[in-house]
Amino acid sequence: MEITALDTFNINSTTATTSTTDVSGSALESLSTVDTKSYINSSAFFVDVSFSERIDSVSTAFSAANLGVGYSQVTNKSLSYQNDLLESVKNKLILAQKNTTTDEGREILRNEISDILTTFDKIASEGNYNDMYFMQNSSTDDSASIVYSFQISEFPEITISNESIRSNTQGLGLDTLKDLAEDGLTSAVASTQSTVVDDAITSIEGFQEDYQELQSRLKMSVSSLNEYYTKLKTERNDIKEVNYAAESADFDKSKILSQFGQLATSQANATQSIIGSLLSSIKSSSFSEFSSYVSSLADTAPTSTSTSTSTTSYSTTSAQ
Repeated sequence: MEITALDTFNINSTTATTSTTDVSGSALESLSTVDTKSYINSSAFFVDVSFSERIDSVSTAFSAANLGVGYSQVTNKSLSYQNDLLESVKNKLILAQKNTTTDEGREILRNEISDILTTFDKIASEGNYNDMYFMQNSSTDDSASIVYSFQISEFPEITISNESIRSNTQGLGLDTLKDLAEDGLTSAVASTQSTVVDDAITSIEGFQEDYQELQSRLKMSVSSLNEYYTKLKTERNDIKEVNYAAESADFDKSKILSQFGQLATSQANATQSIIGSLLSSIKSSSFSEFSSYVSSLADTAPTSTSTSTSTTSYSTTSAQ
């Protein structure tokens, strides 16, 4: 199961809303005089708190995964011990089936088997890790064990759970063999109970496989969480070393330059609109108004007849 990768923490800055008419060339020069102390402090605080929360979350998951590893390891060792005990019981039942074994010998074997199975149940009733019983419900309740969930991630929430088992003589059907009366172990009984023991061994081996898988998954989680924790600590230290004054100044300068660009675009669009309006006004002027204007200019100019008469009169006068 994969552990979610490190979330990206974005440092958001808060800038005052400024209209384009307020943007001027002196804005960049005056930027260096802006008091950004409160902004810097709030950003640093936000980053530190965010990383602290994440680190605490990973640390909690790391502890839970480690708890699960210890729980599964102890369970596997206990199951392995129980399996060895049943192998011993199986060998004694084989001896009890032989014709060469006397009744006295079978009685001795019966007592030994009863003692072994008593130890078997004691392991089940006492087997716990931090008061979490893994072979049965509790020390006094021989029903199936409780399912525990180990949360190994908070974002997203990921849990790994154990399997509920009942690894005692009652749960595995070994109670009849354990409680055999005196001289109750015969060759036929030994043969029948051998099959029961084989089934119990198979069940325990299945329990072991489940808990070995649980242990393997939890160990992988511990390894991943350890790397994740180290990475978070390193990145937190790197963030703390950032020059917030320089970074925030660069950010604000970029915002102002962006506003300059918006203003230039707005002015260019306005100029195009004005020119379009002028052209549209010229096109909409009536031709008659233009003609009237030309006619008025013609009326104020001297006519060619008057010019000729004047010239003639001048000539006549000169002749006289």
